[in-house]
Amino acid sequence: MKNKTSTLVKPESNVILKKRPLKKGSKGLILFLLSSILLVVYIFPFALVVLNSFKARVDIVQNPFSLPERLSLDNYIWAYQTMNFSAAFINSLIITVFSVVIIIVFSSMLAYFLVRWKWKMNHLNP
Repeated sequence: MKNKTSTLVKPESNVILKKRPLKKGSKGLILFLLSSILLVVYIFPFALVVLNSFKARVDIVQNPFSLPERLSLDNYIWAYQTMNFSAAFINSLIITVFSVVIIIVFSSMLAYFLVRWKWKMNHLNP
């Protein structure tokens, strides 16, 4: 298969610009490298939080980017003892249920409107 070059014409100047086709593997390589960089940028903060959750507070302040010397669940025990998880769970459940109900009601009304209303886009499918 031949690589086809596409031409672009600028309307105001009638200048024809030719795009050079990328070599077969270079587009995939660029996409892979860009995706890998974005993956590291997005996952690094979450990994740092998880790693620091197993450290003592002093170790987090002294060197937040190091691996924990020993795995400690003290932070999780302290959080469970001091936080009221049942109240937080109930609040989250209430907000989620009301949000889903509102979304379903408004989505249903919009779907009914889009199906029943006569407009140009209704006639796209034969």
